[in-house]
Amino acid sequence: MYKELIFNVGVKGLESKIWRRIRIKNSVTLADLVYFILASFELYSNEFFTVFCGGMKYDSINVIFDNDDYKSAMGIVLKDIDFDTNKELILEYNYQSKIDFVIKFIDCVNLAEDDDYPKIIDGAGKGAIDYVSGCELKQIVDETDTLWHSNYRVTIVNEDEEIEELFDYRDFDLDDNNFMSKINVNSVKDEYEGINLIDIIRIIKDRMILYYKTDINSIVKPYDYMEKYIPDNYDELSDEEIKKLNIPDYKDLNIYMLPDYKDLNHKEIMTLYVKKNVNDKEIRQALFFALRNYDYMDKFYNNLRKYGLFKEYLEYSNYYYEQVIKDWKIKNNINKN
Repeated sequence: MYKELIFNVGVKGLESKIWRRIRIKNSVTLADLVYFILASFELYSNEFFTVFCGGMKYDSINVIFDNDDYKSAMGIVLKDIDFDTNKELILEYNYQSKIDFVIKFIDCVNLAEDDDYPKIIDGAGKGAIDYVSGCELKQIVDETDTLWHSNYRVTIVNEDEEIEELFDYRDFDLDDNNFMSKINVNSVKDEYEGINLIDIIRIIKDRMILYYKTDINSIVKPYDYMEKYIPDNYDELSDEEIKKLNIPDYKDLNIYMLPDYKDLNHKEIMTLYVKKNVNDKEIRQALFFALRNYDYMDKFYNNLRKYGLFKEYLEYSNYYYEQVIKDWKIKNNINKN
């Protein structure tokens, strides 16, 4: 039976000044909880996040780090987390301008009759600021408290026009924040869960074969789409009888095999990145050592995370993988973007 979970979420170091009390159904995923938290704190830049829970790390990326060290936050439902044991989770948002949130489990109760989920039931503080770290945000808050007013201005884009406005963390309206969070949470979710071919191709390993269906923009199992054309007695049919079935080709169903590992030069682009961008001797050695392994990809990515270089590497390698996708589309005569 589904329940209602109640959490207190606060900016780490500012839990008494910028916080939200949230109620949400336990039938949704951990990622859904994060999306609503980010929307409620007015963070919309689709930066990478990690949730630390019970010794596990749940990542914002739905493909790259689904391994023993990092699981997908999209792949775990809240009802499957033992919150009685794991009463406190840490949400790390934006690895460059890092800001942490402390998520404290409060209670698990029966669903409310109004069925209004997710919802902010209490809170304080306007929110956080994209590209401003937790430490910087604390300085802004402390200065505001000392002066009794804020001098900090942020630039917002309104209908393609940049506007400067004052950011005063004390400006908080519960009803308005709730209303805007519900409006914006689906946009946040779409940004995170929209499939990105670059991210998928970037993690293709040896003996990994993936198929992509262009009309639905998704990784698929071809047989799921072919089985309706294949009769139960297929193995008993002659070649002539099989021809008469007119079984469509994968491409007729907009299904294409993504580039094979042997055609991808992961190690080459990784090596170039280290040579051109990493000057620290210890980090260079760690990254080059990872590349010496047979299963180098996960080890290399995990080291990038350890040293805070993950996002930088993704940006560095994007151009290479964009060219891979472009060549793949030309080879397969795929005209759709």
